[in-house]
Amino acid sequence: MNAHFIDVGQANATLLEFQCGVVLIDAGADQEHGEALVEFLNRFFDDRPALQRTIKLVLITHNHIDHTMALDSVVKNFKVERYIDHRMLEGRGTENPNWIRDEVAEGHRQITIREIKDSAGWQGRSLRRPCRKRQQISQGRRRLRPCHPTARF
Repeated sequence: MNAHFIDVGQANATLLEFQCGVVLIDAGADQEHGEALVEFLNRFFDDRPALQRTIKLVLITHNHIDHTMALDSVVKNFKVERYIDHRMLEGRGTENPNWIRDEVAEGHRQITIREIKDSAGWQGRSLRRPCRKRQQISQGRRRLRPCHPTARF
């Protein structure tokens, strides 16, 4: 697996590259970097034609604008097979997640939508799964814990 931490200004977007496809975690951008994510993905897919400009999964960690601003541009420019968020549908940053739901409901897009429900009161906090220490990758305050070694979408 390769992890691409994409510079989208004061926002979040990470692309995980596996042999079987790619996963995009968050589709953020700020006002100055509005097209940076799509430009990065265009260059990425140009170098990997076998992936057919397809994102297997877009995972939105939470629906704040710095995590969702470029979401509609991603969906308009690339094939997205699956989409996951936690169904926060009101407030700033929910416009693009609501747009995706409308596009699918109206039959304009073929995207499987799943929601992670906050039944345990964890909204806004990260869930940590136990991993062996050597599996943790840290960069500043960010940590990546690859707990599941095989990727299937």
